Amino acid sequence: MARPRTAKPRSLRHAALGQAIELVIAEDACMKLDTVAADSDLDEKQIGTYIRGQGNPTYLTMLKLCNGLHVSLAALMLRAEELHAKRSRPEVEHATELLSTSAMVSPERVRQLALALSGAVEQDHHGRPSFRVAGRIFATLWDERHMNVMLDEPGIRTAVQGSPDACQEFWWGKRLRAVHVSLVRADDALAGELLADAWEQKAPKRLLKEAG
Repeated sequence: MARPRTAKPRSLRHAALGQAIELVIAEDACMKLDTVAADSDLDEKQIGTYIRGQGNPTYLTMLKLCNGLHVSLAALMLRAEELHAKRSRPEVEHATELLSTSAMVSPERVRQLALALSGAVEQDHHGRPSFRVAGRIFATLWDERHMNVMLDEPGIRTAVQGSPDACQEFWWGKRLRAVHVSLVRADDALAGELLADAWEQKAPKRLLKEAG
């Protein structure tokens, strides 16, 4: 994870770019600052300055950084622009956040829903909780406001189409891997349904027969 910011960023745009980089790293359980550095051929300290909004990367450096993040430059810059737009209206964003957080599905509730499924266990997965059945991961909880649910591609697309405010497609490279769920915008019913569907796709036939 990125280090805490100890100095002011160069500008709001630099800060937004840093947040976009930080989010890309956070959204992949296998990605860390050292792996990004290795894949981009950049120094960890150098990447840290970009995350803190204090560095001013060149175009070539941005291309290298995107290689390490496994995203296109266009996708990273689009995300940074969206974050910058939010930063430009902090009062609206803060009010929305307060209203949303009061009704969010808590991480503990996600844990309860997942572990209520037959044969489900919790195990660490690169520093984040994962929920497994017969050794196969069906969901990960990697921060207080998001979880990834490992459905097949049709299931992922159905979830996103049915609940676009709460669900997004989660890609790793060219593969669609999971539903990225905002716990701030999801409710108990949606979270429980997604977890149950993912469990059903990963569980062995023995458990499916017992549950049926």
